[in-house]
Amino acid sequence: MPGRTWRRLFGGLLLAVLPVLGMTPAATAEPGAAATGGILSVGTAWGEPGPYEVDVDIEAVHTFYHPRTMGPSGERHPVVIWGNGTGAVPGIYSSLLRHWASHGFIVAAANTPASNFAISMRAGIDVLERRNADPGSEYHGKVDLERIGSAGHSQGGAAAVNAAVDARVDTAVPIQPGPLTDPDLTGVPVFYLAGQRDLTVWPALVKALYRDSGHLPAVYGEVRGAGHLSSIGDGGDFRAPTTAWLRFWLMGDENARGVFFGRPRLRRLRGRRPVVRVGAQRAGDADPGTRRRLSRRTGPDAAPRCRARAGVPWSPGPSRTPATTTPAAPAPTARPDGPPPRPPRPARLP
Repeated sequence: MPGRTWRRLFGGLLLAVLPVLGMTPAATAEPGAAATGGILSVGTAWGEPGPYEVDVDIEAVHTFYHPRTMGPSGERHPVVIWGNGTGAVPGIYSSLLRHWASHGFIVAAANTPASNFAISMRAGIDVLERRNADPGSEYHGKVDLERIGSAGHSQGGAAAVNAAVDARVDTAVPIQPGPLTDPDLTGVPVFYLAGQRDLTVWPALVKALYRDSGHLPAVYGEVRGAGHLSSIGDGGDFRAPTTAWLRFWLMGDENARGVFFGRPRLRRLRGRRPVVRVGAQRAGDADPGTRRRLSRRTGPDAAPRCRARAGVPWSPGPSRTPATTTPAAPAPTARPDGPPPRPPRPARLP
């Protein structure tokens, strides 16, 4: 595709990007250095367990995955609300949700097996708001309610986008999402994930949602060889990129910036073979039919809340010119004596 650059990243994951202009690769911090909000950095080891021990609280409506000791250094923990696939419960995804909690997130997983409308997911935010304000709760003063993401699988993936209509949600991670959602309802960054061999939610269906997201920062990722159930358990090859995305948008983890936005780079994940191409698309392309445009509103009140909350600078960048341009075809020259005659129509067969 004209104007698209490719890079390799995350074994088995193909990424296409609708990036925010002005986002540039960041310097890599050493593991153990504090990220935004005081959460410890893990370098680029997003697929490895994080620095926190994890506790799980199973309740009637929600299951909470959270660091065993919250805020040991005064940090507050961002929130991820989770939606299950059809007929599923959080325990099916327990290892993935525990992984996110080990990286410092508080995960409020709705117990419902029918999460499409995201009602129980959004109720998880309400529960954490009450507990954060309760001096007798272990969550008191430990929850970062200014940094909230929504995520889910299959039906819950559609619910992750639906939950983002809530003004408190800052980013969404729909994993192999069902079709009952509409990206036009939200304005937050979205990371769409598909499985190459998913026969339930075909990659083309997920890519259609991505292509309908030209009004917001969006990334499409396709995991090589993954079926519809490859994301259950510990998340498989979905685990590392989703963790990087959540750390970037909700923790301001600068190590993850260059993964999704900026100059092409070659990266490895703990011995994994870098077999993934990443394509970037920019706003302001001359041919919206060839390259999806990113329609960015300007002004102090136009940018989604998450950009400021994640500590990510929002600027128009030095130029709106694509990194790689293809010369446009010359316009046809009009004849001095008028437009060229139309070719004769072919005769109809009797």
